[in-house]
Amino acid sequence: MNGVVFDDDGDCVVLTFDSTNPEFYRGFEAGLVWSHAYNCGGLDAIVHTVNAEMIMRIAEALEIPFRGEYINDNLMRVQLGHAVEC
Repeated sequence: MNGVVFDDDGDCVVLTFDSTNPEFYRGFEAGLVWSHAYNCGGLDAIVHTVNAEMIMRIAEALEIPFRGEYINDNLMRVQLGHAVEC
């Protein structure tokens, strides 16, 4: 399993995990969303649908707007905070 993020220049950064546990990956992704939404005031990202509930909980905890858009059975686009208002 890999974690994929994009840096400020739009370059893709891939981190290969040393765990094959799907819950580890799910938690890692939720942590990235939490960190970015908390520190930057919002987020516009593609995430796995298994994290939909956690993403909504993050938005609720931070008291910021949330919008989700279904892409397919595995992925969804989420917008939190200032990204919703754009």
